[in-house]
Amino acid sequence: MKKLLCFIGGAMLAINLTAQQIKPLSVGDQVPDLTFNHVMNSTKTQFKLSDFKGKLVILDFFGTWCGACIPLVPKLNSLQNKLKDSIQIIVVCDDISNEVVSKFIKKKWNSTTRTIQLPFVLMDSVKFSLFPHRMVPHEVWISPEGKLIAATDESQVTLENLLAAYSNPQIKLKQKVDQMDFNRDLPLLINGNGGNMDRLIHKSIFTKKLEGVPSCAGITLDTINHTRRLYCINSSPVNQLTNVYGISRSKFVLIKNNAVSFIDTMRSSSLKDSMYCYEITIPDTVSKAHYKSIMKNDLEQNLSIKTQLKKYKYPATS
Repeated sequence: MKKLLCFIGGAMLAINLTAQQIKPLSVGDQVPDLTFNHVMNSTKTQFKLSDFKGKLVILDFFGTWCGACIPLVPKLNSLQNKLKDSIQIIVVCDDISNEVVSKFIKKKWNSTTRTIQLPFVLMDSVKFSLFPHRMVPHEVWISPEGKLIAATDESQVTLENLLAAYSNPQIKLKQKVDQMDFNRDLPLLINGNGGNMDRLIHKSIFTKKLEGVPSCAGITLDTINHTRRLYCINSSPVNQLTNVYGISRSKFVLIKNNAVSFIDTMRSSSLKDSMYCYEITIPDTVSKAHYKSIMKNDLEQNLSIKTQLKKYKYPATS
């Protein structure tokens, strides 16, 4: 038993190393003669990519859990029937077993009048390494000569595009972009996670007082990412709101239970106990009125207050 376990472990390790050494294919690369084992929904149980030489091959990467994949299959089946002499569509399933997929096919389609004739196969590590993706549907186009034409989303799989790709493998299709290094556990757009700052609409941060950090406020411009950052560090809510309304910080009143009290922000020691940090990052094309509106909403939500501009007669001082 120990020898058998060691052998299986060694075999699995060899397969993983082989998959890791395979580099993703680029447009124009020759696709290796892939073997498709455990074929479902077909008279064959195995075939190779070379069996379809002379045809345009579409690998439709699919998941039984994918809402967009399911209605696509009947469409692909119809296209296959129309162009059966020039194309071959193969559904590559990102699922755990033949049994799961076979039951799904029978339940979803082949128990009705809408029978699906497309062959289904399970995805393996080699195919994923050659055609990496994070989202399905994922459509891989392989020319009649066995070269990679494109990797697209499902919108590109039309009758017109299929006919054009069959006759002209140099066709330019809109390539699908999958960010393979995206990490959902990390903040968006930081260090390029999910994209660059040119995708930013706005980002704001609100924190408690930072010990050991001096009070400061200002604006910085990022000329590379074309963003503007406004910040108020260890500042009272009143001081932060002066940036919103653009008025003197000595002209704030507090209304509580319909009672009006005037705040001397220059002298009030109580304000030192309610320090916060706030910053907002926005594209540099955003208007001043727009980003001040965002700031006002952010501060009101985080401080659970409502603010407005209103005239009051300031009491005389002795």
